[in-house]
Amino acid sequence: MRKKYNGLVIADVHVGAIAIEKLYDEFYHMVIKRIDKDNLDFIIICGDWFDHKLFLNDKESYYSYKIIQDLIDATRDDIKIRFVYGTESHECDQYDIISTVSNRDIRVIKYVDKEELFPGVNVLYLPEEHIGNKEEYYKEFFKEKEYDYVFGHGIIRESMKMAALSVENSTSKRKKVPVFSSGELRYICRGETYFGHYHVNTDMDDVYYVGSFTRWQFGEEEPKGYYKITVDTKKKTYDNEFVENTMAEMYVTIRYGYNNPVFKSVDTMEKKLKDVDNIVDSHMLDHVRFQFNIPKDSENPEFIMNYIRERYKFKDNIKIGFEHGYIEEKKKQEKEKVKEENDKYSFIFDKNMPFQNKVSLFINIDYEKDVSPDDVDIYLNKPLNEIVHDKSSE
Repeated sequence: MRKKYNGLVIADVHVGAIAIEKLYDEFYHMVIKRIDKDNLDFIIICGDWFDHKLFLNDKESYYSYKIIQDLIDATRDDIKIRFVYGTESHECDQYDIISTVSNRDIRVIKYVDKEELFPGVNVLYLPEEHIGNKEEYYKEFFKEKEYDYVFGHGIIRESMKMAALSVENSTSKRKKVPVFSSGELRYICRGETYFGHYHVNTDMDDVYYVGSFTRWQFGEEEPKGYYKITVDTKKKTYDNEFVENTMAEMYVTIRYGYNNPVFKSVDTMEKKLKDVDNIVDSHMLDHVRFQFNIPKDSENPEFIMNYIRERYKFKDNIKIGFEHGYIEEKKKQEKEKVKEENDKYSFIFDKNMPFQNKVSLFINIDYEKDVSPDDVDIYLNKPLNEIVHDKSSE
């Protein structure tokens, strides 16, 4: 009987999030071409294979199937492949296409389930489901040290604190996604736990977020990739290696604080920005986001902002943002101006002030003219021909 089993764990591929040809190229070179060297026994996809609902005539539909078929063709006939269902708004129940693949051990797990993947290798699957009482729903599955691996998709509190708070503080009576803790996952798993959903590769002491396979947005500068894992059933040891997707496009944020010399002069700014342009043009960086914290006492902040916007307006791979400093001061001034205006005209909402008095006061404030409330009353309520007659008789 075999003692060691090797596998891959991949998560959050999000077919449809980036140009599909680029995604296929990355997956082919970073995963499929390397499979022969790995002697794989199993592959686990921890959710969000899809990014959104696709149509049959979309290129993404064709390539999605092609990636899966190429993956299968590159593996041994006895490979086991498991797709753990992810977030419904991404998956959209689009896994039926996999049922067309025959003569391979492939499963899509949409509901919590466990299996002996290999002799002596017990696995729990935790797809993202909307459930009622968490303890009641999982009570048959959450037993101490029952599993060698847990593969899932969803919220682990320690890494997704805000999402966990949002779910746990919800007063809605509807079913909702569960929130797990790394502690309770370690309680049931003697080996390792791998989850999808959080796009940043994270190690929580034998509980891992795999992270997304590739990169398509700012704020995810951390390495992308997947895990190679090995279990030794005799020694009961669990080894892993994170394989970085070095083909993923780079998204880099460059921040200029209000003390940065870039704001000293246009010449200084031009020189600094040219240095970054040279890096971008050399293809060392694919996407760059500039965040400028313009000093509130800058001599000509509007000119600086317009200069930077104009400089990059035709470069789609460069994004510009302005924050704090001058921007915050300007927002503060605008808020104060709004408050001043509200205070100035607050009498309009005074239910105890007669309407003609409000009009009289408004005319005085806006036009600096004195029109008594009595005269306002005449102009509002007396017929125009009588007013004209009275004036001509004076």
